[in-house]
Order: sequence, then structure tokens, then C-alpha cells
Amino acid sequence: MLKGVDRIPVPNIAYVLLLVGFVSLGLFVSALALGSELAPVAGIALIACLGGAVAGFRTGARRLAQARQPDAPANNVSIFSTPLRRDETDRYLRNYRGAGEDRASSDRAMAVVRDDESKAAEVSSAQAGHRRAA
Repeated sequence: MLKGVDRIPVPNIAYVLLLVGFVSLGLFVSALALGSELAPVAGIALIACLGGAVAGFRTGARRLAQARQPDAPANNVSIFSTPLRRDETDRYLRNYRGAGEDRASSDRAMAVVRDDESKAAEVSSAQAGHRRAA
């Protein structure tokens, strides 16, 4: 029944515990305000949930620090995601960001038109019956 529980990342469980901790905080405050006998139960649930959330976030941070390679940057990392290897980052930069190649040699071209020429082009295209995209 609990075969898939070990595949759930610990920081995700910690996040859910944090949310449940906020709910139990609300229940604790309302139980105190009403003078209910359930206040100690809500207080214990609050402490348990917040303690579990702190432990889960610390475990996720420790795993992230252990998985980080020595040459990898330490910023822009998240405990909610697995860190990328250096070769994966390099492949992404090469494929999608054009790292290492000259931007001027790409197949894209840009035309610079002076303001009076663009107005003349608008008039000629309007006369031809074409719609101009906004």
C-alpha cells in the first residue's frame, strides 16, 4: 500500500506539513479563544507539524548540498528540485541560448527603418489593402 511513499521528495512532505501546521495554528488559536478542551491537542499537532517541516527542509537542504558538485554555482538552487549536472547545463546553453556562437552570424536579420520611411511604408501598405498587425 505504501510502495510509492519513498519516491515522494522530502521537501514536498515538509511543505505539506508546514501548511498543516498553519491550519493547526488556526485551530489552536480558535480553541484557546473558545476555551475548548481540544486546545492541547491542537497545540501538540502544531508543534509536531512545524517540527516535521523544519526537519524535512533541513534534510532537503543537506541532500542538495551533498549532491552539489564542487565547480557548480551555489546560487539559484532550490530544495524542491534536483540539481542539474554541469553537462546538462552546458547542453541547455548550447541548444537554447546560443552560448559560444556569434549572434551576428545567426540566420536572423533586423532591418532599421527611419521614422519617415516607416510612415511611408504604412501609407503604401494601407493603399494596397493590407492590414497592419498591432
